[in-house]
Amino acid sequence: MKKILAINPIDSPDEDISQSAIRIANNLKAKTFLWMKVDAGFVQNKKKEMVHAGELETLRDEVPLDEFDGVQERSMLDKPKIPGNVAHLLETKYSNDLLSDVVRKEEIELVVISSGSKNSVPDVPESEVYEILEKAKCPVLIIPRNHVIKNIDTIAYVTDLRYCDMSVIRPVVKLAQAFSAGIQLVHLTADGLPEMAECYMRDYFKHELSKLMNYPKMRYVNLKHKNKAEELNQKMAEIKADIMVLQWKRHGMFNKLFKSSSSIYSFSRVPIILFP
Repeated sequence: MKKILAINPIDSPDEDISQSAIRIANNLKAKTFLWMKVDAGFVQNKKKEMVHAGELETLRDEVPLDEFDGVQERSMLDKPKIPGNVAHLLETKYSNDLLSDVVRKEEIELVVISSGSKNSVPDVPESEVYEILEKAKCPVLIIPRNHVIKNIDTIAYVTDLRYCDMSVIRPVVKLAQAFSAGIQLVHLTADGLPEMAECYMRDYFKHELSKLMNYPKMRYVNLKHKNKAEELNQKMAEIKADIMVLQWKRHGMFNKLFKSSSSIYSFSRVPIILFP
């Protein structure tokens, strides 16, 4: 990860997002881009103000973003309190694909956003996550509001051990190495597959995964009970995970943990990296 993008909504920024992104980037020796992002509602309200003031004929007229009062000034308000290789982004034209366009154009490898609440995932607009993951094909780190990542001691990658994805493993190992963090592979059986026998899992981890990942500070945890979300809740508390890692759609892990129950578990308050 050489380029990290921290996104804040221009009308309700959360400075903890910028600080967390810069700390992660500093450890990875990466560059941080800070972006005070406008959305369709912000653009529409600004246009209404301009129409009312006689500066614009109709709401359908195109207006460069830098012509809106305060946009340039606001975009520079996100001043980091810690040093780092930091740049500010200011887009001059709004479009529905603006987010994915920026990620691709700047070759961003990790996007950092706020969930907007104390929970990491359930309150994030699915459209925004979809655009980052599906259109831009970029992982996204979602951080609960008022949560600052100062250090990472433990990363929990929740997956079916039989389907550990190298496109996820490589960046997770690099992130762990940057913080000298431990990795906990949390086995959650994928839908439609039989449970793994403990002896087979132990051998598979020792002779296959350990060699594949080549990272000494790595262990595995097997979720055995029927209520996987409840058991994961307990395990996450035991291992004191600082970040959870999931693949958004593959094997239904995300839906199984966050969409299949009305319960909100404490693990939903842990920052989460979703991979495409």
